Amino acid sequence: MKRLLIPFFFLLLSFGAKAQFDTFIISDSCDGNLIVFSTDTVNVDSILWNFGDPASGTNDTTTVFLPLHVFSDTGLFVVTLKKWVGTVLTEVTDTIRIYPQPTLNLGADTTLCSGNTVTYDVNQPYAQFLWQDASTNPTFTVGQDTVLTVKISGVCDTLFDTVIVSFDFPFTLNLGPDTSYCQGDTITLDANINVPASFVWNTGQLVDSIAISVSDQYIFTALNVCDTLVDTVNVVFLPVPTSNLLPADTVNCLDQSITLVRPQNDSISYVWSDSTSTLTYQVDSTETVWLAAINACGTAIDTFNAVFNGEIITDLGDDTTICYLDSILLIATTPSIGAVYLWDTGETSDTIFTDDVDKLYSVTVTAGACSKVSSVRVQLNELACPSIDCKVTYDNVFSPNQDGLNDIWRIKSDCDIYEYDLRVYDRWGQLVHFSNNISYGWDGYVNGQNAATGTYFFVMEFRDGVVVNVDRQLFRGSITLMR
Repeated sequence: MKRLLIPFFFLLLSFGAKAQFDTFIISDSCDGNLIVFSTDTVNVDSILWNFGDPASGTNDTTTVFLPLHVFSDTGLFVVTLKKWVGTVLTEVTDTIRIYPQPTLNLGADTTLCSGNTVTYDVNQPYAQFLWQDASTNPTFTVGQDTVLTVKISGVCDTLFDTVIVSFDFPFTLNLGPDTSYCQGDTITLDANINVPASFVWNTGQLVDSIAISVSDQYIFTALNVCDTLVDTVNVVFLPVPTSNLLPADTVNCLDQSITLVRPQNDSISYVWSDSTSTLTYQVDSTETVWLAAINACGTAIDTFNAVFNGEIITDLGDDTTICYLDSILLIATTPSIGAVYLWDTGETSDTIFTDDVDKLYSVTVTAGACSKVSSVRVQLNELACPSIDCKVTYDNVFSPNQDGLNDIWRIKSDCDIYEYDLRVYDRWGQLVHFSNNISYGWDGYVNGQNAATGTYFFVMEFRDGVVVNVDRQLFRGSITLMR
């Protein structure tokens, strides 16, 4: 923005002050300001101003009585005024100084390495200087963290500026030697940088310590104004040995050798039961073999049992006839190591119950490379059903008062009980006693507390072992508990 400077003489004229005809008054000004020139023009026919500023071109002269002019540069300029009254010429000259505008730019905030200094120089003519510490020199040298502020007071303006000067410090970097840990562990890599600096790992993290759990090469870069340092450490997470090293125990019926193959892992050492560490181990006879896996994270051992020429014993017995309402249990074999069972019914257990139809049952027993088949025919006939003549008795009153007489209420039977289920309920239908063993009875307690005197109801179901299905019996009744 141009500044308008009105000379003092012009102001005097504005208030009616008397001015000399052959003089003019001008004052010093600042670069870029717009200056108003004036003089006494009473009876003046014409006028010519020459501002002594040829660099301003055609603006260097004017015939305007009250001209405006902006000087093209700073320094001293000789201004000439010519006035004509008729043919009479009057010429007047004077000198004006155009002062430079003050400038100030301390620049951006900066950081230096400790031990260095930086000097700020704001020197310029026609100005005074005041720094934040009250010093007045045109220069200021900084050697420590400082908020630097300067004020420049010039003829034309007063300027302020501030800059922050910080100092970094040298540092060292050592991540340590390459190392190893156990899988499952989490460890911290700490560069331990205790001075202001920027950090970056090759993992992308921007801190000086990171938690890791994966084998890798870790590269850390730290930098500040003083230095840029890089260090690398290789970290290996060793597998923890496990005992899942060998196949399941087996039975080999055909005298064929078995080749055991140990795992391969460069970070684990393996030892067989014969003290060798070969990749394979041959088994050609009944033997118990163990394999040990060892490293810095621990030791694990697995055992393999190999049985050769193992005999499979399976015999479902002779064909038989049973009651058409009954079933029998078929037993495939005496258990063998690693034996697998497959019935023609699709079942894979070592025993099954027969169905309610005439049928030929067969089972294939496999152990290792050996298998054997056994069969039996089971026929159903009502003539094979035995009569049921066993009895069930019970008392309908008992007194659990610990006098040794009638303290326990229980079911009595001369039946061959195969399955038994007894439930006792109170008058509100709440279950207070349960048993599946006929040898036990009810002692009159409910949850460790004496049951109340009164009437209770029971449901008892059982099956006779003579004929498994046909004689399922259900009894219901009531009993009275007295104290």
